[in-house]
Amino acid sequence: MAGQAGNPSGMDAPTLTADHLVGLGKSDVAKLLGPPAESRKRPLYQIWTYHSAVCDVTLFFYPEVGGQAFRTLTYQIDERSVSDATHHACLTSLAKLPAG
Repeated sequence: MAGQAGNPSGMDAPTLTADHLVGLGKSDVAKLLGPPAESRKRPLYQIWTYHSAVCDVTLFFYPEVGGQAFRTLTYQIDERSVSDATHHACLTSLAKLPAG
């Protein structure tokens, strides 16, 4: 997927799906969604939680094999209304708008 200026992950809100979050590092997630509303550290993983009027998203970060960088391995999305397989409305409600 080609990157866009100001968006190193190459993703934008209109095309963002939950599966795009898997494999992202913490800095990429922070650029995309901002700082988490809650964060917890466990011995083997870290959890970031985001809240919006549409949903709650919990991301589970695990360390890379042989490295120290944490990447999203899985997620949990709790929507407040009708479920959408791509969670587009949910993720759009959380995504940071591009500057400018």
